Amino acid sequence: MFQVYFLSVLCNVLVGLFLIFDNRIENSPYLITRKKVFSLILGFSAFIIGVVKLFVVCQPDIILIGDLLPAIAGIIGGMCLLINYYLEYGKNQIILTPAFKLIFVDWKKIIGFCVLIIGVLHFILPQVRVF
Repeated sequence: MFQVYFLSVLCNVLVGLFLIFDNRIENSPYLITRKKVFSLILGFSAFIIGVVKLFVVCQPDIILIGDLLPAIAGIIGGMCLLINYYLEYGKNQIILTPAFKLIFVDWKKIIGFCVLIIGVLHFILPQVRVF
């Protein structure tokens, strides 16, 4: 389905850009009011579209870059946005394990770059066979 392909590319690129430029959003008074809503909606959307992308394939072939990597990138990027949202705006503070804190909080820029690169590759090369 090309709708899921389009949504996957769009969410991965937006999540990547949002995670990369998160510090610059905090410096802008106009964007800081909208960051809360945007990160929540984008995080849920990327996570759900990543899960749907695991089950919906554009072609009935085994395609790694075209289906599996964008789905995993969407799930991880969405989780990263949601965990950071909950840590910043959540009423009940949670204690993350050191591994989760290292991956989803400390490495969020690295995750952002990876998700952005996978989103751009998914747009440019939608049906590349790796196997």
